Amino acid sequence: MLMTNEKNDRLFKAARNEAPPAPDAAFDTRVMAAIRRSTHQQTFSILDRINLLFPRIVFASAAIIASCLLIEVGVGMFSHSDLSSKVAEISEQWIFAAN
Repeated sequence: MLMTNEKNDRLFKAARNEAPPAPDAAFDTRVMAAIRRSTHQQTFSILDRINLLFPRIVFASAAIIASCLLIEVGVGMFSHSDLSSKVAEISEQWIFAAN
């Protein structure tokens, strides 16, 4: 049989007036015992440790690569080489590439 809204309202009102049940005296001891049972030592292999460190390794290597690129661009922008030195460099590379 379906309950009407009026019946539901009366049941909820009666439930609000009831006192909540109190836990038994050994409740906290049983909870602590369950926590102690559930904790166990995990052994990590080398691959697990590397896997945990992987995000840090990725960011560190990306920072190193970015700094190398910035240094390369900076040196290229601030080095004052003239046309004759660049042509000599290209000709040396061409001669060694032919061998």
